[in-house]
Amino acid sequence: MRQILMESDMHIPYEDEACYMIEKSPSVAKLQGVKIVEFVQAVGKKHIKMVEAKTTAPCQGNTKDYGSYLRDIREKFQNSISLLNAAKMKRREAIYEELPQPLKDVDYKTAVYQLILVIKHSQLDWLASLTDDLRRELHPFLKCWNIPDANFFIVNEDLARELKIVE
Repeated sequence: MRQILMESDMHIPYEDEACYMIEKSPSVAKLQGVKIVEFVQAVGKKHIKMVEAKTTAPCQGNTKDYGSYLRDIREKFQNSISLLNAAKMKRREAIYEELPQPLKDVDYKTAVYQLILVIKHSQLDWLASLTDDLRRELHPFLKCWNIPDANFFIVNEDLARELKIVE
């Protein structure tokens, strides 16, 4: 059943039966201090979509805030991928039990990960350099998991609406 998540002042549609609200998970909350994305969704048996939403992003000229922002986003995607796979391997059995059946049924060995950061207020010309910087930040981790850098992308609200990521 189609649901709407209200996050960062945006309406993000998701399929309830295939979606794990990892950020609201009681089992993940018990881990304390582990930053994660908003949600993880199975798209068929071969794709896993992870979505993080932000209202804004700092400008590159603000090196302290910008560097902190890059690390925060990297950490959220790294932890989410790690926790999801740990759950699938039942190393985090409580999280595994919370997963909806479609996420349990995904073939994790060959799954295509789609990592999406939606920034509500961001100019299109900023997205390319921010995407490049975050791909660089995520590259070693994505390389370990055999996830192409191109599977991580950033969109603003307008582009997200065109791609039907937000309404």
